[in-house]
Amino acid sequence: LSNEELQRNVDFLIMANRYLAVENEVIQQYLSKLDPQLLIGIDQQTSQMTLLSIQRGMSPTSRRGTEEVSSIHSMVRASTQLSTGILEKGPRINLSNKDDIVSREMDELKVAMDKLNVQSARQRFNLKAKVEEMQDTVAECLETQTSLEQVEQAIDIITGRIPAEKFIRHLEEWLKRADLMMEKLRLRTLTMRSMNTRAQQLLEEKEELGQNLTYIDFEKMQIDNRQLVEKTSQKNKHVLQLKKMAGQCNLLVTVQKKKMQEQMTEFAELQQELTDLENSSKDFDAEADTVEAEAAHAEDKFTALKDYITNYTAPEVLDYIKQIVEVNELQQAVKVWSRRKKIQQTALAACKKVLRNLKQGNAMADENVNSSQQ
Repeated sequence: LSNEELQRNVDFLIMANRYLAVENEVIQQYLSKLDPQLLIGIDQQTSQMTLLSIQRGMSPTSRRGTEEVSSIHSMVRASTQLSTGILEKGPRINLSNKDDIVSREMDELKVAMDKLNVQSARQRFNLKAKVEEMQDTVAECLETQTSLEQVEQAIDIITGRIPAEKFIRHLEEWLKRADLMMEKLRLRTLTMRSMNTRAQQLLEEKEELGQNLTYIDFEKMQIDNRQLVEKTSQKNKHVLQLKKMAGQCNLLVTVQKKKMQEQMTEFAELQQELTDLENSSKDFDAEADTVEAEAAHAEDKFTALKDYITNYTAPEVLDYIKQIVEVNELQQAVKVWSRRKKIQQTALAACKKVLRNLKQGNAMADENVNSSQQ
């Protein structure tokens, strides 16, 4: 065997040993509750089995390798042989019996756990009530302590004693608080008693109903329950049909909504096209009006030109020649006058230059005169 297989076998044996230990513990508890005399001699048999398994499975520590493996196998075989030998002597327990034992133990454990939970809940409620009572008493003690300290602070300086009036007032207030607390506790006890009586009445009514019930009543209840179950099944089927119809209607509604949305978009597009066409028609009407006005104006011009052409009389040739001669003379005169203008402008510029030079010379002469006078 390899080391991995050996480790696997050892782990398997350890787990099997644990399961057997738990099983033995459960069976021992069951037998101790059922008949404790059956457990006599079991401890001796188990101790003998362990001793024999140890004696048969022991091997010297100096051997290694295959001898260790053979010693482990011998221990396993010895333990199995001893266990089978001992079990063959007594009665065997099959799986169904084991299952019954475990289920009974589980039921008993559940009952014990329920009892423990009830007891713990009662103890918790009792402790909670005691804690609340102690808190109330501590609060009362602290309150009385503070009130007494306030009374002690009111000691008369001259006599060094507490005034009787203040002490009596303190006692009266304390008694009033005690009376109020007693009244609260009395009301609380009355309410708790009323709740207890109601709970007892309910329990008695339930017990009476349980006693008055018979087998016929149970049969009637079963029949009524069957009828109600049939009605509920029919109603459920009807509800399912209605749900299917509602689903189909929802599908149709969604399809129709999509179609309506498409038609609305088409309608909006058509409205936009109509508005565009109306605007374009208005523009066309305006253009037509302008064109008509221009056509009327052009027609007027055309008629005027036509009338002018029809009524036009051509001038004579001599008049035309005279006008051309006059135009040429006027053009030559314009050229002459433009040349004269240029000459006069150049002369004016020369005069301005001479005048500027004279002004500069006069200014320099004046400066020289002023400097000589100084």
